[in-house]
Amino acid sequence: MAIETKIVEWLDGNTDAGSRVYLGTRLQTSTVPAITFEVTTAQRAVLGLTAKLCRYDVTINAVADTPTSAMTVAAQARAALLSLGALDSASVVCNTLEALQDPQPENGDEAYLYVAQNTHSIYYDGP
Repeated sequence: MAIETKIVEWLDGNTDAGSRVYLGTRLQTSTVPAITFEVTTAQRAVLGLTAKLCRYDVTINAVADTPTSAMTVAAQARAALLSLGALDSASVVCNTLEALQDPQPENGDEAYLYVAQNTHSIYYDGP
């Protein structure tokens, strides 16, 4: 199963964003809060004697209309990845905590919304 599918599965319904979890971007007219994510790196990782794992660097954006809501959803997403990833034999490491971005009037889909961003490394079965 692709890591993108697993991330949606891990986050779906486990945050205030509900099932609004999108790979890449979301429609500007979609309801918030929502989560968008991007897998920025996928590379083979060797941990101990296991050579079949891949390291996926993932950027998670919690999009909301208030800074509190954005930070809450980002924290919930981080907690869901850490707990549900462990249940699914994935090791999830949170590299950076929430970095809150103020609303930007010219930022496409995220215009006039707050974005809290986390980056994670996920070690999971590779292709």
